[in-house]
This record gives sequence, C-alpha cells and structure tokens, in this order.
Amino acid sequence: MKKLRSTPISRKLLFPMVILIAIEILLLVGGIFGGGLIQHLEGNEKDILRERVINRKNYLENEMITRWSNVSETVQKVNNTAERLLWSGQISLDTLDDGSDYSTPLLADVSDDLISLMRTNRVTGAFVILNTDDLEALHAQGIYENKPGLYFRDYDPVSNSTERNQDLLLEYAPTEVVQNLNISLDSEWRPQFEFERAGGYGSYLYEPFEAAVQIEEPQNLEISDLGYWSEPYCLYGDGKEVISYSVPLILSDGTVYGVLGIDLTLDYLKSLIPYSEIGEKNQGAYLLGIEKNDDGKLTNVLINGPVYAQMADDQEITEVYEQDGEMAIRSDGQQQMYCDMEYLNLYNTNTPFSSQKWALVGTVSRNNLFAFSNQIITTLIKAILLTLAAGVAGGILISLFISRPVTMLTRSVKKAKPSGQMVLAKTGIREIDLLAESLENLSGEMLYTAEKFAYIINMASIQLSVFEVNRKDGSIFITEKFFSMFDIPEMEPSEITIDSFRDTMLSLESCRQNDMEGENGEILYKIPSEGDSYGPFRYIKVTLSDNGQRCIGLVEDVTSAVMEKEAIEHERDHDLLTGLLNRRAFNRIMKHLFSKGSGVLKTAALVMMDLDDLKYVNDTYGHDYGDKYIQSAAECFQESVPEDAVVSRFSGDEFYIFLYGYPDKEEVRGRLAELKRGIKKKNLSLPDQEPCHIRVSGGVAWYPEDSTSYEQLLRYSDFAMYKVKHSVKGEFSDFDLGVYNHDVYLMQNKAELNELLEKRAVEYYFQPIVSTATGEIYAYEALMRAHMTTLQNPAEILQLARMESKLNQIESMTWFKSMEAFSGWIEKGRVSEACRIFINSVPNLVLPSDQLDQFEKRYQPYLKNIVLEITEEEEQDEESSGLKKALMKRWRGEMALDDYGSGYNSEKALLGLSPRYIKVDYAIIRDIHLDRDKQKILENIVSYAHERNQQIIAEGIETMEEAVAVIQMNVDYLQGFLLAKPALLPPEISADMKRLIQAEAAKKRH
Repeated sequence: MKKLRSTPISRKLLFPMVILIAIEILLLVGGIFGGGLIQHLEGNEKDILRERVINRKNYLENEMITRWSNVSETVQKVNNTAERLLWSGQISLDTLDDGSDYSTPLLADVSDDLISLMRTNRVTGAFVILNTDDLEALHAQGIYENKPGLYFRDYDPVSNSTERNQDLLLEYAPTEVVQNLNISLDSEWRPQFEFERAGGYGSYLYEPFEAAVQIEEPQNLEISDLGYWSEPYCLYGDGKEVISYSVPLILSDGTVYGVLGIDLTLDYLKSLIPYSEIGEKNQGAYLLGIEKNDDGKLTNVLINGPVYAQMADDQEITEVYEQDGEMAIRSDGQQQMYCDMEYLNLYNTNTPFSSQKWALVGTVSRNNLFAFSNQIITTLIKAILLTLAAGVAGGILISLFISRPVTMLTRSVKKAKPSGQMVLAKTGIREIDLLAESLENLSGEMLYTAEKFAYIINMASIQLSVFEVNRKDGSIFITEKFFSMFDIPEMEPSEITIDSFRDTMLSLESCRQNDMEGENGEILYKIPSEGDSYGPFRYIKVTLSDNGQRCIGLVEDVTSAVMEKEAIEHERDHDLLTGLLNRRAFNRIMKHLFSKGSGVLKTAALVMMDLDDLKYVNDTYGHDYGDKYIQSAAECFQESVPEDAVVSRFSGDEFYIFLYGYPDKEEVRGRLAELKRGIKKKNLSLPDQEPCHIRVSGGVAWYPEDSTSYEQLLRYSDFAMYKVKHSVKGEFSDFDLGVYNHDVYLMQNKAELNELLEKRAVEYYFQPIVSTATGEIYAYEALMRAHMTTLQNPAEILQLARMESKLNQIESMTWFKSMEAFSGWIEKGRVSEACRIFINSVPNLVLPSDQLDQFEKRYQPYLKNIVLEITEEEEQDEESSGLKKALMKRWRGEMALDDYGSGYNSEKALLGLSPRYIKVDYAIIRDIHLDRDKQKILENIVSYAHERNQQIIAEGIETMEEAVAVIQMNVDYLQGFLLAKPALLPPEISADMKRLIQAEAAKKRH
C-alpha cells in the first residue's frame, strides 16, 4: 500500500486557498497576454520603424537615381568635346592619358561642364579621369600608372554657390588648367590621379571602365546601364571618405577613353539619413550597405547612430538574418538589435553591376523598440504580484487560526510516554476529540500486546532476540537473550542508552564478517565462544530495518547454517584429489584480482605447468600411483611458493600458479627458482622402491609486459608451455610474442592456402602490352588476384606454396584459369583472335602429361596465342626449360623472359632460354629519362635482342617521359599503369594515348 505524505493542517487549509487565488490570477493574465494586447503593441512599433525606413529609403533612392546619378547630359557634352578635339587634332587617343600636356585641351574645355554638374546635382564632388590603357592587363602585372583628369570638391553642396566658385576646391587638375580656372587648391592637390602611390586603380575608375571595355558596341547602351556606385574610399593623401557614381566615357565608334563621375562624402550622406528619427532618445541607427551574394551580409558603407556605431566598431561586414518573422543584426554584444532592411533599386536588371544590391537598414535595440510595451508589461506584473501576495497572506492567517487547537493536541501526544497510558488534551472540535479518545484506548491495548510478545520470546527455545532504537524520543528496547547471544555482560534496562548501545555494537566490529550497503540489510558476526557445541566460534546474524527515525534489529544464531554453507563452498571450489583450487574457483579469483588492476598486481607471472611423466606412471604402475604422482606435485607446488600465490589444478596433469604483487621481474624469478628447486627435490616412492622424481614443463607469461588481459595471459602461458613440451621437457620458458605471432600467422595462412587451392579462389586480371610502332594492343598479361582474408599478395602465395610443396597446384591453376578467362573474352569479342596472352610459369615445373593433354584438347584453337613467361627469380632447370621450349614450338607459341635485370643470373637465363620476348624489369625502366646509366643498359639489351630477332618489352611504364624515352631507344612494346591498370575486363587503350605513341614512333622514323 502506498504511504501517504503527512501534511500539517494549516498547509492543508492554505493550499486550496492559494490554488483558488492562482487560478484567478491566471485567468487575469490569460485575458491580458492571451488576448494579443502585447503582440499588437509590439507590432505597431515594428510597423512604425518599417514605415520610417521605407520613407527614408524612398527619399535616398530618389536622390541617388534622379539627382546625383543624372550625369548623361554632362557625359554627352564631354563626349562631343572629345570628338571635336580629336577631329581637329588637338588631342590624340594614343597619347591622351600619357600626361597632363596631352590631355589639357580636353580637360580645360570640360571643366565648366563638371562645375555645372556639381551645382545641378548638389553633390560634393565631380571628376573626369582619362585612360586608354588596358587596366586589367596592367592590374594583372601589378603596374599602376598615374592618370590625367579633373576632380572638384564642394563640401557644402546645399549652400548657395558663389559666382567665382570660391566655395570649390581642386583635388586633381593639370597646372595649366588650375591657372585658368582660378579655383582654390586643396591641401593635397596633385596634377594627376596618384594611382601609382596608391597601389591600385580605384574602383570608381576600374569597374565602369572595364565593364564598358568588355561589352561589344558599348556606345549603343544607355550610359546609366554602365554606371557604378562605389564602396567608400579616400583619395590618396586625403582622409575624407566618399562614395562615388561613375560612368565610362565612350566615343561614337565605341572607344572607351575614361570615366566621369560624382562623389558624395559620408558626412553629407549622414546628414540626409538622420538617426534621430529612429528609436527613443537617439538610440537608433541607420546603416547603408551593399549586399553582394544574396546572403544577408552587407559591406558597410556608413553607419549613422552612436549606439550601433560603438557596437559595430571597425567591422566591415554586417550580417542581417531573419528569425521567427523578425529581422535582426547578428552581433557578439549582449544587446539584440532589431532592424528593417529595404533595398535601393539603383541598377537596371541584366546590367554589369545588378548583383550589387544597396540596402538601407534601420536598427534599434529590442529594449528601446519595445520600451512602451515593456512598461505596460512591468506595470501589469507588479499589480498581479501585489494581488497574489495579499491573497496568500490572508490565507495564512485563516489557516493558522483554524489549526491552532490541533497543534496543541499534537504536542500532548508527543509528551506521552510509551511505557504508560496515553492521556490527550481536548480541542473543542468534535471529530478530533473522538479521534483522541480512540488513540487513548489503542495505546492501552498496545502496551498489553508488547508485554505478551516479550514473554513469548523469552519462553522460546530458539536463539532469537529483538531490539529497537527510537532516535526520535531517545528510547531503546532490548529482549533478554540479546547479551548472551553476543557473549557480553548483561546490562540493566535502565542503564541502556542509545550511546551505550552504539558503543556495545562498535565493540563487535572486529568480529564483523561482511559489509552492508545502506541502512538496511544483514550483518554477520563471528563471535569467539569457549565450550560451545559448534566449536570455537558462533555465527550471529543481525537483520536491520532503519528508516532514520527508528532502527529495528532481529538477532539470530545461524552457526549451523553458516558451517554447512562453508563446507559446500569448499567442496565446490577445491579439487578433491589435491585440495588445490579447481578451474572454476581459479578463474573467479583471477578475474577478481585483474579487476583491481596494476595497483595490486604490480609485476606478476602466470605459470602453466604440465606433468611430463604422468602417462608413464599411469601405464607402468597404475592410476593409483598416477594419483599419488599428482598429489606429490600439488604438495610440492604449495610448499614452494608464497602463501599469497594462487595455485590451481586446471585439469588432469595441468597446473597454474599465479605470483603477483612484486616490484620487479627479478624478485618473481627468484620465487620461480625456489619453485624449480622444490620440484627437483620432490620424489615419489614407487612399488619397485625406485624413487620417481617429479618432472614438470612450464610456460611463463608476464604481467604487464606480455599482456594485461587474464585471458591472453592464459593463452600465452599455454603457448610457452607447449613450445617447451615439444623441445626441452622439464624446463620453464618465458613467452615469446614474436614466435607466437609467426606461428599463428603461418597456421592461419596455411589454412588459407589450402582453402584457396581447394576452392580455386583466384581470378586473373589482364594488363595490355602495346606496340610502340602502331599504338595497338599486341597482347595481355594474365595476373593472379586472390580472394582471401589475409593471403592476397601473389608473392606471398608463391612463397607459402613453395614452403608447402604445392607450387605444382599453383602452376596448374594458373594455366587453366587464365586460359579459361582469356578464351572467354575472345569468344565474347572483347579481345582480338590474333591477340597473344602472356602466362607466368614457375621455371622448374612442367605440368604432368595428363594435364597437358587436357589443356591441349580444351584450348586447341588458342594455343598459338600463348607466350609462356618464365620468371628470373629462380635458377632455371635445363630439363624443365627444354620441355617448355619444345611444348611452345609444338603449339606455335613463344617464350618470354620476365623481370630481366633483377633476377637470378640474367645473362645465363637469357642464353639458356633464347626467348622471343625479353621483358626488361621496371627497376631499369623507372625514371630512365633521367638516368644515363639506365639508358646505356637498355640500349645494350635492345641492340643484343634485335640482332637475334628478339623483341623488347618495357615493364612498369608509369609516366609519359618514360614512355617517350624507351620508344626513342627502339623498345618494341610497352606495359604499365600509364597505359592501363590490370582489370578483370581486358582494358582498352585510350585514343589520346594511341595518338601519342604513334606520334613518337613517327618522330623516331624521321
């Protein structure tokens, strides 16, 4: 049954009242916030911000398109002037940008047009730059040349102009033009545009000029389609940041000879987009930027507004993102910046700079934007909290008034003594007074029952006792047999306190046999007892139940049960013949020790021992003496090792000893030496009175040197013992990992070799051999590919087959399977019927006659295609070589010598075999175009072979340089990865490679 939580009556009364107040508050909050009032207020504030940004964007867009960038009339005037001066010969396109002297006529004539443009468009600057060079080519070479031109500045374009242009400044102009204009020079005036010192052509020149140059017939386009609004920049030597709008100057024949443009200082632009209209208390900001990749990342042009300008600092990129339907600026700061972004339509579609989207962003912190709605929310929350506090305070007062009589009754219950009759105070509440009366009656009945139970326990013959410790009231109850069961002096009940009882139990800690988890469970004590029928000890079990307030204990005498259990466990864990640990107990103890790790084990040795002469004793003297032989060995092992060593009989004649906890191997070896001496001294008397020495072979695996795994140490010690057993019996030997791995690898690969031969689990891949004269495929070489887990390398397969005397099976499988695959590709039309196949053959082996007859019958049509390839790695057997040569002659096949120059006695093999084909090893071919010695060797081989009507195949061609070199040295055929890698499907040669080979062959002929 689930236990109910006890709750004070005042809380029982208070809780429903608080719930009622909370429901009323929630209804009020839901009506305000759920009705969308706050969202409506915030939506209005967002709309106001958006309207202001749109209005300011429309104004700025109108100014940029209809006023500031309205330069077409001035451009036409400048172009007409240029056409006129060119026609009259006063200027020349060849020298126009070579210096001020060549461009002065044109610049002097257009200066008034530029001044007029500034006045009309109300801009802070106007300029003309002349250029007829290829800017892209110069830029690629890192060359930047100064250019002639004019650059006027008016830092207050809104004010009325003066008749003599006294409000203007000249930034760039030739000296002669300056003298004629009578306009003041800026402090950083230059006669030409200083691109060389600036280290680059400004985008206001480069971008529109290159856009016009790259378009065919640019004179037919609207000049505004080639206009370019630049990012902020400063003229060389000037710290005033500006943006500019510039267009190319194009003659009627399409020649681009410069640019014309206006500029606007950022200070002037800021005055046109005042941040004071956004947000309260000048907390807003305007940001003008350029989006280049439709990713919300703006290249900053200007920021107007101190709050956001301080946050942005010197960052050049502002990222605008949308989340939950709101736009915001991504910032590392703690303030969240809400924003509205509107794009300015400055460029027509499908124009060179249409991908650059200018945008005006109005931004303000969320706290500032929603200040009004936040104030309303704060006021509502304060009112709700005050209402809630008043309701809770009233509920507390009411609940205390009602619960006071009940509290007085509770106190009288606490004061009642458990040993006497309970008498409770009256509350004046009928139901509670009836309950108190029932409790008084129940208290009397419980006293009677407790006295009766104690009497029954004392009268019982079983050894049983009970105690109760009540921490709440400081009382303790103990039955009479408690002290006698623990064999401690009796104490008067009046003298027993909780502290004295605790001291008594602590005095028994030395007899405690187990640990108890938590406050509940069982504790077993082993109590010394003199003259007891069970022996010198008595086992007492204490079962505890502790809830923190009370602890109840049941004390039982379990001596008989414990002794019976110990006897059963001993029989389970020990070998009946020797008394040593059996396999099961040894494994359990070892796993427990290894779980403690190196802190306990330190340096350790696991010794596996096998009795060498047990079979002889059993067969000669019978199994009774065999058992005595085993018992003598077990006694010797126990006597010769320390007490903490773990000794086990694992099986019939196999024993394990585990020595652990030593600082180093030398100390362990000392213990092993004592063990060996003990074994040598131990004798067994046989029926013929002949002493029989105990003879043991042992293998030692070290912890942690060999392994930290118990299972691995078992295998390693067993392996070490096995090696001793099969070499020098009667000795101990350490485990050798290298020998172990070698034996395991050989055993595994032997099994895989047998499986490979049994299942014929190989395929043959084909690599083309190409003629250097025609570039066509002349033949394919069949190459073995095994499908095994570890045994995959053909060289390892041959080596292992040689060790196992199974090369004849490899030879047979190679002939039949390679020819089976090759003939199949001929029949499918993949390979030409005239194509040859190179089959690798073991030098000193010839197939048996029955297999040769079978091969001839099966592949009769293709025997003439075979080239038998003999490796140079082994010395050839003259008899085998002669039989193979005769076989190839009968079949009209050919012989080939493989890997010439790397194997066994190359010249002798060449003379003895007289092959049709000589395959030069890749060690000679590799980088032959770089090595004159290799070239000389190959030239000698080619000369020797061609004089005897033999042909040369260059193996391992991997680069075109190697291929070209060997073709020029008259090699007949090529083979290698450059041409094609070996594949199950015979690969073709690419048309490009074929043409390259044919071209090199043609060069050689000429």
